[in-house]
Amino acid sequence: MITITFPPEVQKVLLLDAYTRDLTTARRVVLFEILWHERYLKRDQLIVRVDGVLGRNAFGKSAVDDTFYRDIRAVKRTFLAAGYTLAYRPETPQP
Repeated sequence: MITITFPPEVQKVLLLDAYTRDLTTARRVVLFEILWHERYLKRDQLIVRVDGVLGRNAFGKSAVDDTFYRDIRAVKRTFLAAGYTLAYRPETPQP
């Protein structure tokens, strides 16, 4: 793990640059922002909201489940790094 020692203002500029260039970073930033402000959203609701910000199929047309799962894991680590816990429970299919 890399320890970042430069000021938060610099980190923000770099993050915003990555956000504009990399879809994975953009998805994770948008997911974090949504979850920072709202609770109790389901997977489908989160996907729709991220698509609303980034455009349709931000998670890709195939392997949406894998992409979403990886992004949520990264967002959970981000919350932990900030001293918070993101409680996320995968939806179980209804019989």
